[in-house]
Amino acid sequence: MYTVKETNIDSPKVSIVSTPVEPCSPQTLAEANLQPRGNVYPSPITWRDQILYFLLPDRFSDGLELERKKFDRSNPNQFKAKNKGDWMSKGKRFQGGTLKGIESKLDYLKQLGVTTLWIGPVWRQRIELDTYHGYGIQNFLDVDPRFGSRQDLRDLVDAAHEREMYVILDIIYNHSGNNFFYQDDNDNPQATLPYRFEPPYPFHSWRSGTGKAISQITTEIDGVWPQEFQNMDWYTRAGHINEWGADPWEDKLHPELEFRRGDFFDLKDINVAKPEVLAGIIKVYQYWIALSDCDGFRIDTVKHIPWRVSRSFCGAIREYAESIGKDNILLVGEVTDGAHMSRNYLEVFGRNLDAVLDIGEPTKRLAQMVKGLTPPREFFGQFEEHNILGSHRETGRYHVSILDDHDMVGRDRKHRFAANNSIPSKYQQIAHAVGVQLTTLGIPCIYYGTEQAFDGTENRHDPSVEPINEYGNISNSDRYIRESMFEIGRGMTR
Repeated sequence: MYTVKETNIDSPKVSIVSTPVEPCSPQTLAEANLQPRGNVYPSPITWRDQILYFLLPDRFSDGLELERKKFDRSNPNQFKAKNKGDWMSKGKRFQGGTLKGIESKLDYLKQLGVTTLWIGPVWRQRIELDTYHGYGIQNFLDVDPRFGSRQDLRDLVDAAHEREMYVILDIIYNHSGNNFFYQDDNDNPQATLPYRFEPPYPFHSWRSGTGKAISQITTEIDGVWPQEFQNMDWYTRAGHINEWGADPWEDKLHPELEFRRGDFFDLKDINVAKPEVLAGIIKVYQYWIALSDCDGFRIDTVKHIPWRVSRSFCGAIREYAESIGKDNILLVGEVTDGAHMSRNYLEVFGRNLDAVLDIGEPTKRLAQMVKGLTPPREFFGQFEEHNILGSHRETGRYHVSILDDHDMVGRDRKHRFAANNSIPSKYQQIAHAVGVQLTTLGIPCIYYGTEQAFDGTENRHDPSVEPINEYGNISNSDRYIRESMFEIGRGMTR
């Protein structure tokens, strides 16, 4: 069933097809409907020709920019935050970006030449926590109301498809949010405990919608949903990761390494090695394909998932997508730890990832080459290193080229490419760097704000306002590279 609506998108009105979807989320996986809600938008023949644009829903747009005073480059000081401490603090909290806001900027993105949106996680987060980034899921079958509704998500995808653009959704199945407490040796609730291989830490209580320890889940904002995720056997319960990589004598692919079993800080590790758990996770994301009509997934923290589990997950997702008419759904993974790890998760002749993000060393090489800090051979030589089948043609298919992103794991101090530079040099260098992305092997991906030379850097942190943490680092330093593109001068803006 379809209706046609008029949508004001900061430019001429465009009639788009609106596909109605159910307003409420299922309470159990058994209730999750895997039938497509409307027409299924076909996949591209190849993803090599696409230009990706990655954005965080909370930081991109609230759709109200036309109601506010425009930024005046001739007098930028009038838009500066009046209180630096307040500005720094707000960067750790929700800023107000929405799915409707993203929809309102589709023509802007289309005019840039973007063909595919990669949208950061939209899934429901804990209401009492500020996981604005979306990676701490409380309800795997719902959209976070701060971003909008399930209908808003479908409308956004439909609007993108109307403009012949694709949409990739960011998903997580390595861990859930901080939804329950462990029990320590004194029978007290703890959000996190040090890693141990065995036995699993005992469950103490659920986390309520106000952050308190409760024995039973009574509302939709308590604990975790759907109900199947309320089974403690679905979690590894090994405590938080201390060792984030393998030692030299260890097999990097071993499924029981600490970084594959431990919690991602206080985000609880899901025991995806269990067949019934993996089957549940698979159904979650098949459900979102059916409801949203999205064209692919960016899969978070793939390194922390055993590669055989990753292969099973990707194979099941791809088979489902093919069964409903999406013959070439894109599954791109975040795989840290270098080319060796990436190759094992790509597994060209298996049914695993289609591509990996070139984060870390490739990002560093690109930036240094464009800035003249290293010879071009340092950058171009990596294509031979990454060449899985001995073919440059295939290399272009299996890698997503990154200049900036929301983590910047490849830079010692978190900063965007344009940071610590001045006008007009930073604009010229950005143009050159993006030009390299667009014309060399790999699928180019632009991080939101890079096209405007956003220059976020943790060097803007003021330790006299917010002290360095006990480990000698800046807590939540990611905030400085996750600027808000709207309402200049409020919160974590440029």
